[in-house]
Amino acid sequence: MDGSFALVDLHETEDCLQVAWGPLTLIAFVGTAHAADVRAVWENDRRILARHAPLSSITVMLGELQMRAPDDVKALAAEMTADLAAHSVGGAVVVPWDGLAGAFFRTVLASIYLLGRIRTPNKVFSKLPDAIDWIAALPGQHASVVAERERLQSVLGARLSTFEARTVRPR
Repeated sequence: MDGSFALVDLHETEDCLQVAWGPLTLIAFVGTAHAADVRAVWENDRRILARHAPLSSITVMLGELQMRAPDDVKALAAEMTADLAAHSVGGAVVVPWDGLAGAFFRTVLASIYLLGRIRTPNKVFSKLPDAIDWIAALPGQHASVVAERERLQSVLGARLSTFEARTVRPR
């Protein structure tokens, strides 16, 4: 199917947002992810795959810097990654923190992807538009994601800003 998609809200809590644009999902976590949110994201990804395979995702880390995730969240995330890997075009992570802490966290995440030998393309960014450009350029990407990259930047950026303004506490 090569048509345009609309942005669809899939899951929203105080600490998590998941929206979809056809086969592309944007997930935002405020602080540390919770197991219930990871399960909901995984279930939604499976539903998207049933209609729009293959899947691609952008995960955005918002709020305070959290260097360590709870063990149950790490285990679920690893299971989800393994389950979806064969059906994924790629995944981007956006860590928008400035300064040395943000650069360090992005480096740690990139190292985890490299050492974990994840077979799907994955990359870490500091800005959402850069992640969208990269996702849109991946081989096998859905034609709508490629053709509507600029619109995606506007629509996803606006939805993320609304969620962030409502949930992230000022520093």
